[in-house]
Amino acid sequence: MTDELASVVGWLQAGAVRRVEILDGVAARLGLTPIGIAVHGCGAVPIGSVRHEPSGMVFRLLPGGAFQMGLSDGERRAQEAILAEPGGPGAPGGPGAPGGPAASGDPDIVRAFLAESLRTLRPVREVRLRPFLIACHPLTTRQLRYWLPGLGPYDAGYLDDKQVDELCGLWPFRLPTEAEWEYAARAGTRTLTYRGDGVPDEHRLLTRFEDEAANIREENGFGLLGVGSMAEVCADVYVAGYAGAPVDGSARTGDGPPVVRGGAADLRPWQGYAEWLSMISAERQPRGYDVVVRPALSVPG
Repeated sequence: MTDELASVVGWLQAGAVRRVEILDGVAARLGLTPIGIAVHGCGAVPIGSVRHEPSGMVFRLLPGGAFQMGLSDGERRAQEAILAEPGGPGAPGGPGAPGGPAASGDPDIVRAFLAESLRTLRPVREVRLRPFLIACHPLTTRQLRYWLPGLGPYDAGYLDDKQVDELCGLWPFRLPTEAEWEYAARAGTRTLTYRGDGVPDEHRLLTRFEDEAANIREENGFGLLGVGSMAEVCADVYVAGYAGAPVDGSARTGDGPPVVRGGAADLRPWQGYAEWLSMISAERQPRGYDVVVRPALSVPG
């Protein structure tokens, strides 16, 4: 691993020519094809991309660094503000009233989430990660068939527990840790989602990734697609809350179901019951249903 990849600041200070050299070197050591370096979405950090040619998967090379993991006080206040908006779920007229968010949801569900988040999404703590690569979107069924040729004709690459275990035994990648997932999903933001503190628009959910115009429009600042849309499994064991959790970006181990992040599209079409909560960058659940996988790779060094 090069020193320049240890932090976003170091990556930016490396300069354009050196960044290309680093990307080419990482790609060569991992047997991947370098694509190029670009700024994505509303981000300000140029992100390198590489391709796994046999499957067609594209990975983003993310510099390491520290970030605040968990649901912040500011994000809790943003949720409370949504409850109090005119026409919002906690106001006269309910969801869909003029001037309010159409899908804010049942106020009791949102309040229950706020109360439960104190136990499951906190305490907020600083986590410091090494650089890593993560797929720009969850694996599609077509990509999964490279390793699991017997998959049925699904519209999205959802897998059951047995299929996830089988895949992880076949491919040369790994599941992202929970800290890596949140770091990549936030892409430097500290808002409810990378789009801001408002209720996300249901029509911006992505579960298919063939539309290049939609892809460019929905990328976050690190070039990731579908963040929060689909139920993505991580390498960690689910434990309610972060007391005693690793602060170096590694996976929490032990007994219990794996952590799942995202999943708002699993509840589509939204019925006004606060399904948007699944899109929040800090939201997490234990795996209890079929999931998708967004593979990751460590940077050699």
